[in-house]
Amino acid sequence: MSTPGTDRAGVIRWITLGVSLCALWVFATVGRMLAAGRSDIDAFTSTPVWTVAAPIAAAMVFALAVWNRFRGARALAPWILAMAGGLTFYNLFLELAAWLDATGQTGHILFLVVVVFATSGWMITLASAQVAAAAAGSIVIGDRSAARLVTFVLGALAIVILAGLLVPPAFALEEFGDTPTILPRTFVLSASAQTVSYGIVLAWMLSLLVAPLVLGVRAARTRGPLRPVLARLAVGAVLPFAVVLLCGVLGLPVAAGSNAEIETIALTFGFCTAFPLTAWWLSAVVRDATSGDGRAVTALVRIIPGLLWTVYGLALVQLVLPVATVVGLTAAASVILTALVFAATVVPWLWFVRWCIRRVDPRRAVAAAVIRAVENTDTSPGSLAEGALRQALDEPDARLLIARPDGLWWDASLTEEILPDPDLLATSVTDRTDRQIALFLSRHRFVDTRKLVDVTRPLVERAFLEASVRDQSDLLIAERERADAATTAARESIERDLHDGVQGRLVSLGLNLSLARETLSDPTSRLLVDETVEGIQRAVAELRLLATGTVSTTLVDRGLAAALGDLVRRVPLEVDLAVDDVRLDATTESVAYFVVAEALANVLKHADARHLSVVVGSTGSSVSVTIADDGAGGADPRLGSGLRGLTERVRAAGGHLVVSERKPRGTLLEAVLPCAR
Repeated sequence: MSTPGTDRAGVIRWITLGVSLCALWVFATVGRMLAAGRSDIDAFTSTPVWTVAAPIAAAMVFALAVWNRFRGARALAPWILAMAGGLTFYNLFLELAAWLDATGQTGHILFLVVVVFATSGWMITLASAQVAAAAAGSIVIGDRSAARLVTFVLGALAIVILAGLLVPPAFALEEFGDTPTILPRTFVLSASAQTVSYGIVLAWMLSLLVAPLVLGVRAARTRGPLRPVLARLAVGAVLPFAVVLLCGVLGLPVAAGSNAEIETIALTFGFCTAFPLTAWWLSAVVRDATSGDGRAVTALVRIIPGLLWTVYGLALVQLVLPVATVVGLTAAASVILTALVFAATVVPWLWFVRWCIRRVDPRRAVAAAVIRAVENTDTSPGSLAEGALRQALDEPDARLLIARPDGLWWDASLTEEILPDPDLLATSVTDRTDRQIALFLSRHRFVDTRKLVDVTRPLVERAFLEASVRDQSDLLIAERERADAATTAARESIERDLHDGVQGRLVSLGLNLSLARETLSDPTSRLLVDETVEGIQRAVAELRLLATGTVSTTLVDRGLAAALGDLVRRVPLEVDLAVDDVRLDATTESVAYFVVAEALANVLKHADARHLSVVVGSTGSSVSVTIADDGAGGADPRLGSGLRGLTERVRAAGGHLVVSERKPRGTLLEAVLPCAR
């Protein structure tokens, strides 16, 4: 971290740089005023637009350099400053050339150097923007691959300037006949030398595509958050090339002499606008890539098509119209040639634009990962969404947490509870009612994960639904366990009460009768007492079984059919009994027995019936119990505690019970219970 003294020294240093740039602009302006009307050099400085727009553009670029130095990406500040310096020195050499011309010093070797730098100053300025883009790539990537672009751009610029010194432009030598040359003048003015020099300039213009192509290819081959970073840097690197094309198109009418003043103003304005825009773009990209959260520049996918089509249109005009002029085509023939070239190249360019969007937009990577995961695996939807996001971001530590109603979180596979990691950046996922259903955690930089998660929203919603169903199931299981525990506690309490109360008294009665039997001499009386004692013993045994939750020993030993047979034989009514003689699980047999017993008790108490029908049928997966009587009817589970308790018992077993009226009279009770054979 910098010390306060160092910060103060840095502020002083940048103030000095700003004052120096302003002094150079003032010096250049004074030179232009001294040379006004006495120079034959026709440059941008002859227009009021350049006088106003150029210093404003340089000041804006310098302000962005200062912002990067103290608030943004510190490593980018010198390269943005170089852009401001490029604009300043371009203006300075233009004004210096005009002043030397006005003072008659065109025969000095210094004039040759100044003219060469003045005519190639726009190249120096564009090269500074390319260098800034390459440096930004080096800062973001953190290796030397992008740094080598800086060497390439500066080397190409040095070759162009050297070629300009050795073979100056012919118009400068013809306009200023006493300008000295390094090589023989006849050689310099020869067509071959001028063609080579012009070819070097064209090759340099094409070199402006190297940086965006390198960054674009690197973006296409990169996965994760670094891809959109490199793609945005490629966009920033292509802006200078777009400026060259725009200036070339605007300069065509100037060269033709048609409304040169308006075209020069437009050309100057476009040239001065591009550099603050490029500096701002690179600053935002590097700032977000190193310390932001990816939401400062989010319209890349929308910007790229427009930018690429603009470059395409400018390049088409820049390439076709000069050819048409050299060949000598008419205006109509030039339009036809342009249309033919457009028809031949528009489809490949359209494919290229779509390819760029597919490679740059991380949402498409997420969608592709989702499709591959859904087609190739049977994984849970939460794991599919998490895997797709991890693959698109190239971040194996990213986590997708599914919300629970109790405020806790499931992991993506819904297998364990998990707590959010405070060291990861969180993106909340909500449904259409703004209810939070998930949380995505990642170490993302520069990627707006809100838009990425939107692609996986259907999978996330399915995972949340499954989690909700699982939580409800767990809640029902817990409720059933609590109900079973309460029932068991109540049964144990009843068992204790019966053991200490009614059961003990019955046992005492049986013992007393056994003792009284010994005093009887009448065999008939003794037999009656024996039967009574045996009945009391059976009653005590059944009472004990009821207290422990078992209906009867017959039900336990012989099954539902035998137990119901014993039950209906004690009923003083005509009963038709039909029971499938199969053994079921103990719970189902017990509930079915209680259904029949409770129904018979209700009939005997309330129905005043003379005939009963009991049918119990099994389908393997369920048991149906039907009890029909010809009594008075009017049974309502909501009014009596017996039928209400029976309904709850059937529901607790996973079944359902229906009580309805029979025609012409009577009651029909139907229960369906799930069972396991």
